[in-house]
Amino acid sequence: MRRFECVEGGSSKFWEVLVEGAQLQVRFGRIGTEGQRKDKDYASAAAAQAEAAKLIREKTGKGYREIARSDAESPPVAPSPSTVPAVAAASVTPAQAPKLAAVSLPHTPAPPVAATISPTPRAEAQSVARLHPAPSATLAAAEPVAPEPQPPGQFLWTPTWKRLLPPWRGEAVPAVAAVSVEASLAELQRGVDKARARIGGSPGALAMLGATTAAELYAVPPSADLEAWSARCVQLMIGARQMHGDMVTARAMWRLALAIHGLPFALAAVMHAVYAAPPLARDYTALIEHLDLPELRARCAAAAEGEYAELLEIAKAQAQRSPLLASLAAFLFPTEQALVALAVSQLGEKSEQSARPHLLTGCRLSETDAVRLIQHMGNTFGLFEATRELLLCLARLGHPVALELAFQRAQRDHYAERRRPYLEIARAHDSAAALAGLIARIDDKDARALLDGFAHQWPQLAIRLAGEREVQGPDPDFRKWLQRLASSQRAALHAARATATGALRALFDEIATALPAELIEAPLVDLPDWLRQPPWRARKRSAPSYPALAPPDRPAALIWLPGERARWQEGLTPEILRQRIGALGESDVHASLRYFGVPDSLHATVLAGEPPPRAMLGPKRSQSSSLLMLLPQRAAQAVLRAWGAESWYLMDGARLEMVIAWLDAEAIAALEHFLRESPERGLQLAQALASPQAAPVAASLLRHSKRARPVAQSWLLRHGELAATVLLAQLGERKQRADASFALRWLEAQGRGAQIEAAAADYGAAGREALAAWRADDPLQQAPARLPSLPEFWQAQSYARPQLLDGRALPVAVLDAIGEMLAFSPLEPRFAGLDRLRELCRADSLSRFAWDLFEAWLVAGAANKEAWAFHALAHLGDEDAARRLARLIRGWPSEGASARAASGLDVLAAMGSEVALMLLHGIAQKVKSKPLQEKARAKIEQLALAQGLSAEDMADRLVPDLGLDDNGSLLLDFGPRQFRVGFDEHLKPLVYAADGSPLKDLPAPLKSDDAERSAQATARYKGLKKDVRTLGSQQIQRLERAMIEGRRWRADAFRRCFVEHPLLRHLSRRLLWARYAEGQCLGGFRVAEDLSYANAQDDLLVLDDSAEVGIVHPLQLSPADAAAFGQIFADYEILQPFAQLGREVYRMGETELDAEDLPRCAGRTLPTLAVFALQGRGWQHEGDTDGGNISSLRCALGDHAAELDFSPGYIVGNPRSEPKQTLHGLRLSRAGGWATPAGARWRDVDPLRLSEMLRDVEKMLAT
Repeated sequence: MRRFECVEGGSSKFWEVLVEGAQLQVRFGRIGTEGQRKDKDYASAAAAQAEAAKLIREKTGKGYREIARSDAESPPVAPSPSTVPAVAAASVTPAQAPKLAAVSLPHTPAPPVAATISPTPRAEAQSVARLHPAPSATLAAAEPVAPEPQPPGQFLWTPTWKRLLPPWRGEAVPAVAAVSVEASLAELQRGVDKARARIGGSPGALAMLGATTAAELYAVPPSADLEAWSARCVQLMIGARQMHGDMVTARAMWRLALAIHGLPFALAAVMHAVYAAPPLARDYTALIEHLDLPELRARCAAAAEGEYAELLEIAKAQAQRSPLLASLAAFLFPTEQALVALAVSQLGEKSEQSARPHLLTGCRLSETDAVRLIQHMGNTFGLFEATRELLLCLARLGHPVALELAFQRAQRDHYAERRRPYLEIARAHDSAAALAGLIARIDDKDARALLDGFAHQWPQLAIRLAGEREVQGPDPDFRKWLQRLASSQRAALHAARATATGALRALFDEIATALPAELIEAPLVDLPDWLRQPPWRARKRSAPSYPALAPPDRPAALIWLPGERARWQEGLTPEILRQRIGALGESDVHASLRYFGVPDSLHATVLAGEPPPRAMLGPKRSQSSSLLMLLPQRAAQAVLRAWGAESWYLMDGARLEMVIAWLDAEAIAALEHFLRESPERGLQLAQALASPQAAPVAASLLRHSKRARPVAQSWLLRHGELAATVLLAQLGERKQRADASFALRWLEAQGRGAQIEAAAADYGAAGREALAAWRADDPLQQAPARLPSLPEFWQAQSYARPQLLDGRALPVAVLDAIGEMLAFSPLEPRFAGLDRLRELCRADSLSRFAWDLFEAWLVAGAANKEAWAFHALAHLGDEDAARRLARLIRGWPSEGASARAASGLDVLAAMGSEVALMLLHGIAQKVKSKPLQEKARAKIEQLALAQGLSAEDMADRLVPDLGLDDNGSLLLDFGPRQFRVGFDEHLKPLVYAADGSPLKDLPAPLKSDDAERSAQATARYKGLKKDVRTLGSQQIQRLERAMIEGRRWRADAFRRCFVEHPLLRHLSRRLLWARYAEGQCLGGFRVAEDLSYANAQDDLLVLDDSAEVGIVHPLQLSPADAAAFGQIFADYEILQPFAQLGREVYRMGETELDAEDLPRCAGRTLPTLAVFALQGRGWQHEGDTDGGNISSLRCALGDHAAELDFSPGYIVGNPRSEPKQTLHGLRLSRAGGWATPAGARWRDVDPLRLSEMLRDVEKMLAT
């Protein structure tokens, strides 16, 4: 009986619980008294165990703590010798693997299944009240040593395993339903119909089955003709095998024989059929599935005594005919020792009628027969179902060989889906030997997942066995696991230490000394109610009542952002489109209508603005939706609506934005139609649409669609007041309430609470009532009705404990509540309870807790269904967790974990901190895995879309300030000493003393320094160096690319993102900038020390906020400005982060400009690494074609591209695969394709991009 006590204030109570079979016993009262006892019977042992587990959770949630039962009041139950092998008291190592042939199996009578116990409740219900310091060696030796608690050694049956056990006569045999003649004939008729459909009455197919028609195949044989019934069964067995089971099988025939002639006749017919059937039709699948022998076995076991004796005589007579029938007889009568012994004795005989060992796995085997069957089945064991049945039956019989066989099968089976069940059966033996076996296999992820829970249930035994393994062969990873177990189970460590000697004692002493300082655990009464008694566990959750609101009738409108409509219209113009169809010699309008399948007879209707019936449209002749721009707007809208959103989504989707921008207000009706037909694509196109119809679509996508969530976020932020108005009204609609409430809470979290309040005010008193009801609705109750079960690897008491803001640790009793929140919380937005947890606890402790959970998930196999343990990093992780995760993400693709790496990008994005987003952007800029890089870029674009920004603008805002002050520096305070950190031209940190003198690095703390301040300052400096190491090169490359690509900023954005940014100001002051108008450079300027602007004469320059600013390229500077700024930068000793003023400039000769290739490269032989270096400068290869061999690289040149060919090429990711490359020339090609445009020449390329391309080529040739 498990005992729990609660001693708080004036309360001193105990509560005990015991489960015996299907009975639950509870005893409770004041400590020191006998208390009261209550017993209750349940439908099953599993139901009793479930109720006990629920009561334990309730009691621990109220402050009860479990008391170890190793004292004199409640001594531990000693395991029986038959259930706990001798290995429990000895050391067990991975090398110990007893041979099955040498095992001596003492006879153990088979215990009834009902007498065995069910699994014990979760280990985490055991609460450790306080961690005590290790006693001294002298004291430990003097104190009496309690015996080591041992597992009981009784097999822990699950309901599933009990259902898998074959029925044994003499035990509780489930009732078998009677079979009627009518039901059997109906089943045969279904066979006739199915056979006709399957083989179509083909004479050849039927002839193979010995029939001429399907009806003949299922015809009822003459009465009481055993040979005829048997032959018909054989026919159906062959048919089922040839048709892979896709027909009514032979079971229907013997069930009809049972209904007409009785079970003995049916048994004889089946055994005759098995004997007569060809080998292919009587393999294991045919016998078990097509003939359904398990049902026949169940009917035999349930037969009355007289009928059973008759059945047994038939089986004994048939068993003498062949080893096959002997195996079949033993299968059907698994408790008849004579039949079982006969079948086992014939194993190994080779013939067409040889024995089937897999039919014997469910028999009551003797010790000798069990060993012989195991040896005969060999190493492969064949079918998983039969092997699992054997393991369960051996456990049913109590054979000691059962445990070792389960471990053996787990080790030899390479399929994870089969290995895990074998290990679960081994764990269910619940013995010291089972625990030792799991420890020996800790490197197996499936074994590790089971071991964690087992070890925490019996910690002292686990620590001793693990210590013995570590002493025999040190393993750093295993040592880490042992230390974590010991840290969470200190009392067990000290108990194991007290009995250890020699090297084992020395190991435990070392572990005890290294344990971190114990944490003081906060009492439950100091925690908020929502954590002690989680509202999401309530059986009945309150639902708020909302008044009915009628949203105002607002006409839909397109509201464009500045410049947005112009951007959507960029690209093809009607003039260019007319050139495409001009050769037809027809008018643009009618030609375009025909392109979209509109017949001539409906042209007038469409031109009037009426959409034609979809059924009357012909096939599209064009996939370019932009051809709609050749139509009048009303006609274009009619065609758009006629084809529907689902069709346009498959067409030239990027051009739809162009058409919508061209149609403007005329597109509103089509857009609202798109929202209904294709919500995701429709909302993407409707970003400018202020329509009440869009609000519920955005709310639904925000809550349910991971892919479309950024689009929904962008629309909600853009139309916040309209969205709030519509969603408040939908709170009163039951079907849409959850989506509306979810979206409103997200809007409020984004700082749009004022818009929600304004929308409520527009409704008057009813609106304010609805808003009050919504805010009163407890978000902690917004959890799934069915809470998820926590997995095996959830061993929260072994993780770094979350700490309250005052440093006290959360008690073990509330850790499961945290696990439940993590398990059902979506990645974005997180469950409200997790936000409260973040406010309650120290961020670093929560991050360590989440990281330990994440590592446990990785060790357990990183299953997708438990990915919430991965997402915990997004909910609770800090900047250090983001850095560690980013390193793992970069390496996972090379380990075959690309999907996990992609999920890691989502986690980084959901973290949302400056450092996390910086790391995400870094992956988008540079990573070995190109698919991962593309996914990171797409994630950045999604984040940008949600904020209504371009990806480039988003990148500007993702640069963290790293906690620098307004001067762009960082003060490090050691107490008596202070240091300041600045940055050089490469953003490398520079340390200065208080007097401004430079230092090589941050000095080590002195004894005279303040210990706490100096430690914090040192840690802060180390973190800064880590972040800026990645960030520096990333930002320098980004700015150099912005110069080459000609990116421009408004002057106000330029000042905000670069000049005033604490970190980027160190780069902006070292670069030369310029003003632009209509693509022309108007003159350069620099950022001065005081953050003002200075021109080439070093005079003050004032920029209007709307001015266009960019990083100037030397080609764009006049010779006078280039010389003037060169002198200024030299005078002020300004070092640039990349070559700008002194950058090499290249131009082609007139002859080369008029060519489409550049022969100066042809024939040159260079080191492969020189060619490979082009990839680092932005040149790309086209996929991993030709078996992953790269033989050409391309450089984007705006609308064109330069293509460099070489041979023999090199393997993707391995430039050292070939030492040299021979160049074949540089060709001009079309951007995005490999064909060279007709008449294209180098002079068509922008001179700046041409210069940069030639610069790369010259650097390569100079290598």
